[in-house]
Amino acid sequence: MAFAEADRSSSEADRAEAAAQSAATGVQPDTVGRLHLTSELRGEIDGKAAVSHDHTIGQVAGLQSALDGKASTSHTHTKSQITDLETVSVGSIGSHIVKRNANGHINVPYTPADLIHAASKYYVDDEVGKKADASHTHSQYATTTTVNALSAQVDNRRGVIHSGTGPPPSSIPGAVVGDYWLNETSMELYKITAV
Repeated sequence: MAFAEADRSSSEADRAEAAAQSAATGVQPDTVGRLHLTSELRGEIDGKAAVSHDHTIGQVAGLQSALDGKASTSHTHTKSQITDLETVSVGSIGSHIVKRNANGHINVPYTPADLIHAASKYYVDDEVGKKADASHTHSQYATTTTVNALSAQVDNRRGVIHSGTGPPPSSIPGAVVGDYWLNETSMELYKITAV
């Protein structure tokens, strides 16, 4: 009988250990040794969300109030709301952002001070007015190249060309026989033969 009681005690101890393990892990063996979830563990698992799931804004604590404090994705600002904004002015003032005037134009200085500066239309028109048309003509002697070529052709050692308007005057200070006179009006060249 001592054996039977020892077997029963051992068997009860095994069942108590299995029950403790079942309570700790939530898994219990059935009569043939297969493991099953306890009803408590099954209830806890069923109460959990799936690994992949969504929430509404209202289900996330504090999210709506955080969003209420943010600006809409499409919004505007006034100049006064922008920090460190350079001064905006009509005209060209150093370190200012240029704003178009009431007519939609940008005001720039009359004469640019550097090659990279903007030029006014008045300045450009004035400079263009100083130039000849692309298609124009000259009288026979009216080019610098021609005058330089004539100077090179002077056949005396002095090679002096005096100039003025009209034909050579009767007296040309510093002129000697063999010098030349250039009529700046007609660009005609005269050889001086008497002084």
